[in-house]
Amino acid sequence: MSAIDIVCVTESHFNDDLELAEINIPGFNAYTSNRNFKLDRTTSRCKVSEGGGSVIYVHESIQVVQGSHNSSLDSASVTIQTDVGKIELGCLYRSASLNECQNTEFLDYFASKISLPTDDDKEKLIMGDFNCPDISWLSGNVAGPMDTNSKSLLLQQNVLETVHNSGFSWLITDEVTRRRKVSGSIQESTIDQVFCSDDSLVSEFEIGPPLGKSDHMSLIINLNLFRPKKEHSIDIDDVKRCWSKISTDELLKESYKTNWEFSKNTEIMNVEEMWGEIHGKLSSISELIPPVKPCEPGKIDNYNMPWINSSLRRAMRAKNKAWQDFDEIGSIEMLDVALSKQITGPL
Repeated sequence: MSAIDIVCVTESHFNDDLELAEINIPGFNAYTSNRNFKLDRTTSRCKVSEGGGSVIYVHESIQVVQGSHNSSLDSASVTIQTDVGKIELGCLYRSASLNECQNTEFLDYFASKISLPTDDDKEKLIMGDFNCPDISWLSGNVAGPMDTNSKSLLLQQNVLETVHNSGFSWLITDEVTRRRKVSGSIQESTIDQVFCSDDSLVSEFEIGPPLGKSDHMSLIINLNLFRPKKEHSIDIDDVKRCWSKISTDELLKESYKTNWEFSKNTEIMNVEEMWGEIHGKLSSISELIPPVKPCEPGKIDNYNMPWINSSLRRAMRAKNKAWQDFDEIGSIEMLDVALSKQITGPL
């Protein structure tokens, strides 16, 4: 594990009877959330259901400023200090056997975890096993009718709606995260996911083989947590603007203060001159309002432009996937699908 700094595990099956030495990994600190509640399918003779639980292992070289857990929801989280600010890492597990009350509690907790951070110097990365096999992360919808009465589909619609409302993006689209054998057949599904408040947190990720006896694939994520410190003042080209954390009140305040009148009579101005003045005023406001973070010189183009929101990103993924399928198959049906995915209007 020499190349790994943080390990997040769901369904740890840890319990309060275990000694710390039994789950210790040398060089790492463990932040656990052991299950202390009962599932509906558990017999009345058992107070606490077996299984479940989450644990986050953090290398001792990384400063943890806060650790928390919710043992009634199989979830743990830590906040670490890095060169670019604080990063909250959440490891969540939603059992498919939760009852209606427990699912409601989980959704509330999940919504709190993927709410955009109010601290300008903090980002979030929330991951785990959500047991939502009917969500298509490629298209951003749930398979099945919208007016369904299925409790499972309704729950998955609530999970997806929570994500849409959060402004977070996700990493996994059509990759398989669980592969198991059921009744002699191979069953593949995507039930694990990673959500982030800022796309620039993740430089790359890959799906790895399962660990131990698990039927879940492992996710290997490289994070941009450490940047070289700069000894000179930050130049405007060396920052990225955190548009998701913009203050609406400050934006309106600066807009009201701006003189939007043109400097000359519009009858003698052409379109380029008008746009030049408007663009200049908009640029002046944009330099004042959004919080900024330093980034490496020349890397500013790696960050998404402010108009790249979650809806547009999902549409782009769906379009690219459709054209890739057409390139491989080449049928007229796949061409129709690809053309239908073209972005032609507001999202």
